[in-house]
Amino acid sequence: MKIKKQNINKIITFMALALFIASIPTQGFSKITGFSAKEDKVPSADTNIYSEMIYIVDSRCTDCYDATINEEILSKGYNVIPTGKRKVQYDSTEGKAIVEKYQITKIPTFITSSNASKSADLKSVWPQVGSVASDGTYVFRNVEIIGGNYETILSNGSVEFIEYIEPPVPNEPPVPNEPPVPNTTLGNFYISEEDLCTENGKPVVYLFGMTTCGYCRWEKPVTGNVTAKFADSIIYKELIDDFGEDESVFSKFNPSGGVPTLVFGCRYFRIGSGESLGAEEESRVLTALICDLINDTTSEQCSAVSDLIEQI
Repeated sequence: MKIKKQNINKIITFMALALFIASIPTQGFSKITGFSAKEDKVPSADTNIYSEMIYIVDSRCTDCYDATINEEILSKGYNVIPTGKRKVQYDSTEGKAIVEKYQITKIPTFITSSNASKSADLKSVWPQVGSVASDGTYVFRNVEIIGGNYETILSNGSVEFIEYIEPPVPNEPPVPNEPPVPNTTLGNFYISEEDLCTENGKPVVYLFGMTTCGYCRWEKPVTGNVTAKFADSIIYKELIDDFGEDESVFSKFNPSGGVPTLVFGCRYFRIGSGESLGAEEESRVLTALICDLINDTTSEQCSAVSDLIEQI
């Protein structure tokens, strides 16, 4: 199944971040990864770091981005020279073991050893793009920020192809001598120029998704938990698979057809999940947007995110 997905999340910043992240030193993996048990040593007269790296790929996906593009960033950006680099088919015996151990859901990707933690810069940004396993292994997870096609691994072991679509380019340049008007806000939501959409005097919050979409399955409980706190103040529509009479709302804010799509009162919208933010921060962002829609800064849930509301 092919789903179009549009990466609109601060594309330049995260593209650069992704290239940095996809290039980290590796040492001392456990046997399941197939890395040498002997740690790499840096020759005393050599400033380069020599490391091993494993890519987890699907050789059948000829349209997926090439994860090895990170090797140039490794050598030029970090003086890290990959050695013993190899690709492991995700559904091979070794690949299945790696996928299961590190709960990998998106490919192509890569894993590196705990030696990556020696980079202070990496440690500071890694939570935005990956995770650190209990054995110290660094797992690159948010492959979508690379800006290329990739696949998600479904629960039955099959894969779902995700097609990357370039973000829209503004038709008109900014007014000379004036800074461009920001078109995004918290959580990489777009700011629309539409009037507030309401039902029975309450702002309407939409979640459009599909049961086959892994990102939708992640976003659904997060959004559901947040909106439940505002049950008396908003109308929440969780539309999965069948959008019914709200198909026109979905098409207006997401003509490309990607899911999940969130529309908050027709004032804010986002194509894609907030998985890269993490559940806690995503909940805070969604809470702040709803508080802004209902002009609430004093309730317990809204006062708790007053710092975010001020940034909208």
